[in-house]
Amino acid sequence: MSLNLRLSDDLAAGLRSLAQDTGKSQQALIREAIEMYLRDYKVQAYPPEIRYAITPATTTYAAALEEVKAMGDLETLTDKESMLATLQELREDRV
Repeated sequence: MSLNLRLSDDLAAGLRSLAQDTGKSQQALIREAIEMYLRDYKVQAYPPEIRYAITPATTTYAAALEEVKAMGDLETLTDKESMLATLQELREDRV
């Protein structure tokens, strides 16, 4: 599909700059942006719990593990290995 798109001067300059920084074509960046918008737009209809489960993580596994460790002493948890394995599995699903 062919499409003509008029952008403001600011958007056009930002797109050119991003294309230069990433080495991607402006068309590729626009396609990626539309794909992301369409994917995310559909997700907005879901309840927050579902959106959380299907949205890519914004933190690293190590940072998430540190957050879990900060919640309390892991040694006192009854099933530490299971909890850590679940955390790793959740993180891998979001990559």
